[in-house]
Amino acid sequence: RRAPHGSAAPCALPPEWCALVLKCLAKNPADRPKSWGEIADALIRFYQDVTGTPPVLEITGPALEARELMDKGYSLTELGRLGEAVEAYDRAIGLQPDYAWAWARKGRTQRLLERYTDALHSYDEALRIQPRYAWAWKGRGMILERLGRIDEALDCYRTAAQIDPTDVWNWYNQADALHSLGHQADAITALKRALEVDPAHPNSWAKLGQIYRVQGDHLQAIYAYEQAIRLDPTYSWAHNGYGLVLKAAGNFKEALLSFKRAARHQPGEVWHWYNVTEMLVELRQYDEALQPAQQAVRVDANHAFSWAKLGQVLRYLRRHEEALDAYNRAIALQPDYAWAINGKGIVLEQLGRYEEALACYRRAVQISGADVWHWYNQGNVLALLGRYDEALPVLHSAIQANPKHARSWARLGNVLRQTKRYDEALAAYEKATQLEPGYAWAWNEQGITLEALHQYDRALQTYRRASEAAPDDALYADTGTTRPLL
Repeated sequence: RRAPHGSAAPCALPPEWCALVLKCLAKNPADRPKSWGEIADALIRFYQDVTGTPPVLEITGPALEARELMDKGYSLTELGRLGEAVEAYDRAIGLQPDYAWAWARKGRTQRLLERYTDALHSYDEALRIQPRYAWAWKGRGMILERLGRIDEALDCYRTAAQIDPTDVWNWYNQADALHSLGHQADAITALKRALEVDPAHPNSWAKLGQIYRVQGDHLQAIYAYEQAIRLDPTYSWAHNGYGLVLKAAGNFKEALLSFKRAARHQPGEVWHWYNVTEMLVELRQYDEALQPAQQAVRVDANHAFSWAKLGQVLRYLRRHEEALDAYNRAIALQPDYAWAINGKGIVLEQLGRYEEALACYRRAVQISGADVWHWYNQGNVLALLGRYDEALPVLHSAIQANPKHARSWARLGNVLRQTKRYDEALAAYEKATQLEPGYAWAWNEQGITLEALHQYDRALQTYRRASEAAPDDALYADTGTTRPLL
């Protein structure tokens, strides 16, 4: 029955039960029971008093308190209070030293703290206590992977999958490790098994897309990424990967949209902004590229690639001094970054600071002699300085680096013409125009050389080819006179 209004309901429980309830409801936390174990012990006594027999409990006393500490540790981990979480797990282990779950959970939290050696010890303890603990094998593999011990990590993931083949992550992690080891076919097999376990696992679809992209199978990669995005429209890594494969397939506009989606869903990832910038540069939308380039360096001020890309955008916008500053930031962060050093050289060349530009190009060649542009740019500046004897071997090196580089053939022809080696010059120009039939400057240079040889009809024909290749360029409009060098 309800107590009369304004009066307290009488306690129908035995006095000691009422005392426990009131203690649990005490206003001052210090007056409440100190743990679930204390409450459980009291309830056990009450049960025995009433029934005369002890209750059958799944968890009692210290075990119950250890379980409470496990819940506390998990909550603290999710709140990002990782140090406190480790302390909770240590207390649980103190109560139950053979508590494999506590050791494994502690290992996970230590991984999040990047205390990998400690984490490995915790997982080893969990597996010593419970050797067929799939979750601990998986966690141990993750630690080994972060330590660069990929083969050992793969063994852990395989063991986890043998114990628990129904966990999709055990297959996904195998695929990730196999991909890192370059075993792409085996990685695909593992991912197909993952998708048998869970066809709606977006991570496995996206990883499959990545591997097909690395293999150059663009159609399969596109399909896999689309499945991942369909399952999780906010999955930024999949949007970024989708953009990369669209870029590789030459679909720059669609790639740009995908990179923009990645940046929208994960604005704190610098590579998304870098990729947006790169696509806008490819599309020659330099004004629009400036904002994402600046955002990239705001997101990560230590990202050398983004500083160099910002330098490139500023260079295209003719903001040379700012471009130099950006390239210098990139080089300061990564002194052996040949692409940034080469880009700085281009800016210096545009400013007419040829000797400084030449020093940059030479440094870029020292770092990355396989890049034809580093050789070409060096030869080009030497030609502009009239140092033809120095330019010749450099341009030959450019052609050795890439025999299909039309600009190097054309500049070689120009240097040969300047040194009056006309027949060799003609051969170089012809190679350039074979490789790039629309290369107006090479046609024009060929015409100048033919004029020098008094072959006027052929010269006129090549001047006309130059004009056809660049009809809007006034330099090639007059087909009857010799052109100045570019």
